[in-house]
This record gives sequence, C-alpha cells and structure tokens, in this order.
Amino acid sequence: MNKTVRIILCVLAFAILCAGIVSFLEIFSPAESPILAYVDWSSCEVVSPSGSTRSLDPNVSFQNWNWSPGDTFRLRTTLPPLEDHPDWYGPTSYLLLDCAALQYDVSLDGRPLFTAAFRSIDPFASMCQLHIPLPEEDAGKTLELTFTASDAIAIQMPLVARFSGEDVRSSFSASLACEDALPAGAFALECVLIFAIFFVGLYAGQADWSLPLLAIVAFLNVATHLNSLSGYYFLPSGLYSFLFSDQFPLIPIALLLVFLILNNRRSFWRYLGWTSLICAVVFAACYGIDRMRGGNFASNVDHSIEMLFLGSFRAVLSFLNVYLTAACSLIAACDMVRRTYAVYSRADALALRNQLITEQYQHIRESAEGTSLMRHEWKNQLTSLHVLARKGDPVALERALTRLDSQLAELSPGNYSDNIAVNVLLQNTAARCRHQEIKFTASAMVPADLPVEEADLCSLLLNLVDNALEAASQVEPEKRVVKISLNVNQGYLAVKCENAYKGPLSVDDKGGLLTTKQNRVGAAGMGLAQIRAVTEKYQGMFHFSYTPDWFTANASLRLP
Repeated sequence: MNKTVRIILCVLAFAILCAGIVSFLEIFSPAESPILAYVDWSSCEVVSPSGSTRSLDPNVSFQNWNWSPGDTFRLRTTLPPLEDHPDWYGPTSYLLLDCAALQYDVSLDGRPLFTAAFRSIDPFASMCQLHIPLPEEDAGKTLELTFTASDAIAIQMPLVARFSGEDVRSSFSASLACEDALPAGAFALECVLIFAIFFVGLYAGQADWSLPLLAIVAFLNVATHLNSLSGYYFLPSGLYSFLFSDQFPLIPIALLLVFLILNNRRSFWRYLGWTSLICAVVFAACYGIDRMRGGNFASNVDHSIEMLFLGSFRAVLSFLNVYLTAACSLIAACDMVRRTYAVYSRADALALRNQLITEQYQHIRESAEGTSLMRHEWKNQLTSLHVLARKGDPVALERALTRLDSQLAELSPGNYSDNIAVNVLLQNTAARCRHQEIKFTASAMVPADLPVEEADLCSLLLNLVDNALEAASQVEPEKRVVKISLNVNQGYLAVKCENAYKGPLSVDDKGGLLTTKQNRVGAAGMGLAQIRAVTEKYQGMFHFSYTPDWFTANASLRLP
C-alpha cells in the first residue's frame, strides 16, 4: 500500500469517526421542535398610562407601533376548533408563553388563567415561560393576553406565543442546553490541549509563543456558547452585554489574524491546506449524514447560509472562528508530534553514531595491537629474507615477500571514498567481515559532500550492512559474501547491498520480510522500517529481491 492510499484511507476513517461522534451527540440535542404552530393574534389594543386606547394591527412589526414604555397591550385570538386541529388539544398539549414584562394577565373566555407582576424593569430578570394546559374543552374559546411592556424585548416575547404538542419543560430544555454545552465543552477541552502543547514546548525549550493567542480564542468560544444560554444569570451584566454584542465576534477573528501573521511560513500554510482538505471531508461527511437523519447540525448550516444571503455576516465570522481555531489546533498538535519524533530521531542517530565510533575505536585498537605484534614478527621475517637473499633462493624469497604484502594489507584499512562518513562505515564493515570470515567488496562513487544528513546516511547504511552480515554469517564460510555499492546518478543516491544467505526466507502474506532473530522487537523488522523511513523522507524508494541463495536490497535517496 503506497503512501497516497494510506493518507486517503486515514482521512476517510477520520471523517467517518467524526461523523459517528456528531451523530451520537445529536441524540442529546434533537432538531425536531415540539412547536406545532404559532398563535395568530386577531386584534391588539394599546392603553397608554393616561388611559387613551388605540388599535394596532398585530401582524405589523412592533417596531412600527409607536409605543412608549409603560403602555399596556391587550392581545386577543380565538383558539382553533377541535375538529380542525385535534392534535393541538389533549392531556399533553400546551400553550407556551414567554414572559418578560412588568405585569401579565392571561384569561380564557374571561376566566383568569395566570397573573404575575414583576418589580424589576430588566426584561431578562423577569424572564419566564408559561405552560398552559389545553384540554379539549378549551377548543374554540377566546384567549386574551394583557401585559405592560418596559422595552422592545418585553413586547417581542409574548408575541411569539405558540402551541406545543407535548410537555417540553424537561426534554426540550435539556436539548437546548446540550446545543450550547457540548460545543462549549469541546472548546474548553481544545483550550486545555493548546495550553498543554504550549507548556510541553516550553519545558523542551521550543515554546511557540503564538499558541496562547489560540488558547484565548478557544476560551472566548467557551464563553460565547455558555453566555448565549445562561450567561445572564452567572456573569456581570456589563460582561454579559459585551459578550453578546455585535462587535464581540470580531475579537477572536482579530486574534486569529495575529496568530496567522506570527506563523506566516510556507510549511504552516502547507499544513493548513492539508488540514482544510481534511476538515472539508469531515464537514461534508457530517453534513451528509446529519441531513439524512434530519439532525440539528445540518439545520444550523442551512440557517447560517440563509443568514449570509440576508446580509448577516455573524454566522460567517462564527464559522471562520470555529474552523480556524480547530485547524490551527490540529496543526499545533501535529507539529508537537513532529518535533517529538525529531527529538527521538536525533537520539537514535546519536546512538548509531556512538555505535559507529565505538566499533571504529575497537577496530583501530585491534589494528594497533596487530601492528605491535607484527613489528616483532617482521624482525624475524626480515632475518629470514636476509638468509634467503644470501642463499640466492628467488622462489622462497618471492613467497616470503607475498606473505608480507598480505599482512601489510590487513594492517592498512582500504580507502573506499572521499566521503568521510561513507569511508568510515565501509572500513568498519570490512573489519567486521574479516572477523566473521566474510568476503567483502565495496564500491563508493560518491562525492565528498553529499546533501544528505549524516544521521540518515548512517542509519541507512548501518541497517543494510547489519542485515547483510547477519544473513551472510549463517552461510558456510567458503560461501560468505557481502557486496555493497554506492553511486550518484540523475540526482539520486543509489545504494545496492548484496549478500549470500541460507534460506528459506520468512515472509508474510504480502511478501514482506519477517525477522528470524529471537528478539523480534528492534531486530530486522525494525531495521527495514528505519530504511523505509529514510527513503520516504528523501522521496526515494526501497525494494529487495532474492534467489534461493542470494539476496539483493536496493535503496535510493533523492538529492536536493
């Protein structure tokens, strides 16, 4: 499975997961309203404090009523007959009235149903909702509502009296609370995660000082959702009015713009583009599933689009706020994972380098010890050469000289490449092969300066060599062979490693190699994973082939 297919499958799986979570949360915030219809007021009279009376058309906007605080409004209507709307009446049918005025009187055919007087002139302090039962015998009666208004809010609320087919004092109120509480909880969790990412970076000495701005935006989103439902009861009136003002949505957008400016770099915009694609897929999946279910999410999206066409940009600002906050948070989390992986990669590279240095030191030490012993041996050999020269035995003299040349070659490591890292790695491999009686040949046609990180180059070569030597050491001594070649061709560094092995190979169902080592964790499987990671990092490739007794591994790295 290639990288593109894996990305697509991961995105689709993520979209399905998100859609499933949204569908589950929809259970707690039903979109279907229990409202059957709104009351159609047939007449309206206004009585001023001086006692004068005038009639108004209740179907005309109250803003054109020319009213004054303290005026008393008297609304009348006739309830529909039972035969026209039988589902509007019964033991679970109610007339819902919102109250936010100084004084209320509700009567049915002159029979008082409800009377209330509020001292506060603040409409929010006097908010309440009446649930008036509608038995079948009340059908066709005259409903009269009288209230004294203090401001425009006090007029609007009773005008939207409505019929309900069920008792919604518990379930519908709970669903309304969930519609705001669930997003608020999500933004609160997001705020905590952003601060966690920031403090982890601060502890590691790589703090991103733009993240507090993003966390503040998430916190403002928490306040917005909670404020819309019950902020009046828990927040100071000045703060409540500020959070509910038309200018407040501009503050998170401004903070997000500052965040984007602080992160104005190519990598960030590339990540934002990929994140936007993922979010678009997730959004489309959630919208499609919710549309089929008739859920609240799709309804809110449709309502936001309608408001946009009506010239209201508040919904657009809210969408941009939510999207950018979520996208930037996801990018910050991925960046933290990337930096954490980079730290561990550097640690692994350092461990590999230390291993190489240790092995090279051991090789140099053994060579030094061999040289010291050889000096003593050469004294005897030189004495023998002098004796053979005096005797005039050219054949014996030739054999002795050939033996000395061979010993000298063992003491002098070969020079494979001008690239120091490659040369040291190959010298170390040659020494290891001599100890394991493995015939080793190498060719490294590479420049002194390769545009590849030394840690990645060491990881690639060491893992290839380790696997090759491990396999070759299992073969009979006379058949042990390891070959490695490096060359640069058409902008790629090509590495080919061949070795004899003793079959059969252990492969999985997909043809992938399985380790034959007892310690399967961190053995050949881990080595192959590191090789693939390096080749993918440099947009290269890795593949292998084999015959019954010969294994070939090819890796390529694209050079910048």
